[in-house]
Amino acid sequence: MNLYRPLISSFYSRFVNLFTQKIISLSSKIYLTEKTRLVEFETAIKFRPTNNNQTIHCLISADCNLLEINYLGIPLKFKTKPMRFLDNIQLVVIELPIKPNINLDISITFKYYCSQSKYISFNTESILMDNRGRLFPYTPNKELYHWEINIIIPQSWHIISAGKIIKKTLKHNGQHLTIGGDNGNLSFVIAATLKTTETADENTITLLYPRQYLNQARTLMNLAKTIIGMYQSKYGNPFNTRLNIAILPGDFNIYFDGDNIVIPTSLLEKIKEEGKNPKEREKIYFINLVQQLSNYWWNNISLAHPDEIWLQNGIKDYSALLNIGEFYGQGEFYQSIEKLQRQYINSIGYRENISIVKGACGLGRDWQVIYPLNILLIHTLNFLVKGNIVQVLQEFKKQGDCSWNKLVNLINKKYNLDLKWLTDNFVKRHPKCTWELTKVEWEEREFKGNFLEKNKGWKGPVEILLIYKDHETLYKWDGLSSIPIKEELTKIIIDPFLYLPGNISGIAYENKVINQMGL
Repeated sequence: MNLYRPLISSFYSRFVNLFTQKIISLSSKIYLTEKTRLVEFETAIKFRPTNNNQTIHCLISADCNLLEINYLGIPLKFKTKPMRFLDNIQLVVIELPIKPNINLDISITFKYYCSQSKYISFNTESILMDNRGRLFPYTPNKELYHWEINIIIPQSWHIISAGKIIKKTLKHNGQHLTIGGDNGNLSFVIAATLKTTETADENTITLLYPRQYLNQARTLMNLAKTIIGMYQSKYGNPFNTRLNIAILPGDFNIYFDGDNIVIPTSLLEKIKEEGKNPKEREKIYFINLVQQLSNYWWNNISLAHPDEIWLQNGIKDYSALLNIGEFYGQGEFYQSIEKLQRQYINSIGYRENISIVKGACGLGRDWQVIYPLNILLIHTLNFLVKGNIVQVLQEFKKQGDCSWNKLVNLINKKYNLDLKWLTDNFVKRHPKCTWELTKVEWEEREFKGNFLEKNKGWKGPVEILLIYKDHETLYKWDGLSSIPIKEELTKIIIDPFLYLPGNISGIAYENKVINQMGL
């Protein structure tokens, strides 16, 4: 853990105030140079100033080498500074020749080049521009603006992005394309593959795939349409109704670049080996695709603060699990929750008592130390709102800004639940529950026990499963009151559905003795 991370988090709001201009539009010409293996950019950005400060600030990838910045053809003075708290990002400070008029937009052109890297590459089979690496100038404010990209790609190749092809001209050196849009993350996948496009409700799905993977492409397309329907029924339309999937040669992890889902052929080969039959293979496809489509649905919800990334990722992963449970049954869902609980109790955060807030300090970069507590907390919320987490997340998505405080305030307003205790004891501090009851009494018509004595931070109800000889009853318990028993019990399981963080299998009292029980 970096000791300066809390300072970085508190400094961030002042850092954002440096950016006193709003991006109105972006237009870029991109040149791929095979001889030098460089990618050259000429990017014009229209800024709208909010004051008459002569200094303009923006951010860009540290992989981008700035050659020139000009305004109305006049070269401008600029300097760059590395941002130690932003991964591989540099701050660009530009001096304007005159004070700007807040009633007039300013158009500034950036000329720069990038070497091939993790986020930008091209070869004989594909061209990848992944703007998670920030290849275009930007500000930390989440802004929507119109953009246009001009690029030349080889004849017969296909391109996918969040935008539409506005203009296409065929020339001797390739396809000259102008692509534009009003949303998206400016990521592009260009490949020498086959292409198919289908619709699912209001969404358009485009899939690029090598010819030899035609059968897998058909399976992925059908599953994508099914999963889109599941997400749409729960959360409405995504930020962008244009969904892109690309199957590309290579051995890397499946990923979502903000606009496109990119699947390596190595994953398809692995699924082919591991899946014993078509149904098993389809299930592995589904699990991989449902996670990426959750990223697609939740990626563009803006963060109130970068430290809230843990919450955004928790919502993404839990939304995917809900769809897995809906499609393959609740047994599959709870197996996944049990697996996450085991991962959590083996995490660094659990062993070293690191809270999720402390882990996320420093623009969210260390939240993984307490993973997957972020997913388990959404599971806990689902219990506290009586299984209505989907309805809660529907409204939360409409609000726009993603923050824990906004989420619990929404729940408080909708369900009249004061969750300050959950924030204080399970978010700001590190939660640890014990399922061993104190003062256990098991009488003929009554069960008595105290859950709260050893779990003073837990202020909510606890589920307890009463198992009789030929049936069972799920009881919502306050953790203290006696539970009436109608007939002889054989077993009692506390928190059988693992809603409490750190519970890996439920705790059972069997024959009046505590035992660790598998579900």
